[in-house]
Amino acid sequence: MSCSPLDTEGSPTCIDLAYTSAYKQFVTYFKVIAPYLPAIESAHNSTLSMRIKHLYEVEAHIPLTPKSEASPTASPARKSPTLTTEVTYMTEDEAKKHIVTFNEDGKPTREGVVIDFMKEQADGKSGSMLWVIGIDRTCYFFSNGGDIKHAHSSIVKGGHVLGAGEVSGTSDGTITGINNKSGHYRPGESYLTRSVEILRECGAVIPDEGIVFVIKKGQRETT
Repeated sequence: MSCSPLDTEGSPTCIDLAYTSAYKQFVTYFKVIAPYLPAIESAHNSTLSMRIKHLYEVEAHIPLTPKSEASPTASPARKSPTLTTEVTYMTEDEAKKHIVTFNEDGKPTREGVVIDFMKEQADGKSGSMLWVIGIDRTCYFFSNGGDIKHAHSSIVKGGHVLGAGEVSGTSDGTITGINNKSGHYRPGESYLTRSVEILRECGAVIPDEGIVFVIKKGQRETT
């Protein structure tokens, strides 16, 4: 409220100015602000909805499906639309042989034996393996060399996974690196981050400097 220098606080002129100011604010609200309230509320609700969706997806870690395969119910061997080689799916018994657990030193073991990475390979690279985390948080490490062409989707018969990529290590089983390189699932950085957390929760020792995010076209994130 403002008064002229000749008026005193509480004088009729000041009171009139006060009512005039309040009236102008009232009119401004209904003419300028009120019409936009539905849009403001809608934007707020949309933002809130997106935030809730983000938190849910990050916490729940929505599973990935193979981008290059049409259905999780597939035949034992099928050709991916985007790949030139035929992908062979593993039987349940075959997949069980590649389940990994981690010993007290954080090294991966299969059927009680520490993995010698130098005897394994991923896409022709010695010292590396494919890794997959199933939706039940089961961890798999396996090679894909030789005549049988295994892809990340092979271990779960083209089904859902929480993460996939390549892992490298030494002959004594020490993990030296891990990435999110998977042409079938194409997980984004958020999936790799969460997958490393799961592996560490399972007992794996993975050096921070060995975590490498590989950028591939069409990658998907949890957000």
